[in-house]
Amino acid sequence: MLALCDAGCGKTFNAPKVLLDKLDDGIEKSYIKCSHCQKEYVYFYTDAETRKLQDKIVLLHRQNGRMNPVMLVNREMKLREKIKQKMDALKEKVEGGSA
Repeated sequence: MLALCDAGCGKTFNAPKVLLDKLDDGIEKSYIKCSHCQKEYVYFYTDAETRKLQDKIVLLHRQNGRMNPVMLVNREMKLREKIKQKMDALKEKVEGGSA
């Protein structure tokens, strides 16, 4: 994946994989890093609860043929909203609201 370091050195860099750091309280940070200036670009933070919600989405898709498609979409949307709220709260906790 080609990325632009728009908040750092301004160069383009190849970010072939997402990095993962384990923080305190079981929180994990998923990010990429500029190969030139080492500026980090965080995708998201997760904790055990968030990862369980993500696993539930995977399980929903495994049941795809056994569930009404509308029900599947509705359940997935609710789970994704919970995940978004949880990730936003984790970002606030870790970064203190900084962008």
